[in-house]
Amino acid sequence: MRIARSTYYNRPEMAAVNTAIVEAMFAICDEFASYGYRRVGAALRQRGMW
Repeated sequence: MRIARSTYYNRPEMAAVNTAIVEAMFAICDEFASYGYRRVGAALRQRGMW
């Protein structure tokens, strides 16, 4: 048949993005513009979201 193995098999569906976490991330980034990804993650953990 000569088709690639990756085209034959079904790919697993991607998980849906949790919009509440994304909105909280944007809110933290708007409030604290100098925060990096580690501090944003820490802020999410403090809020109990992650």
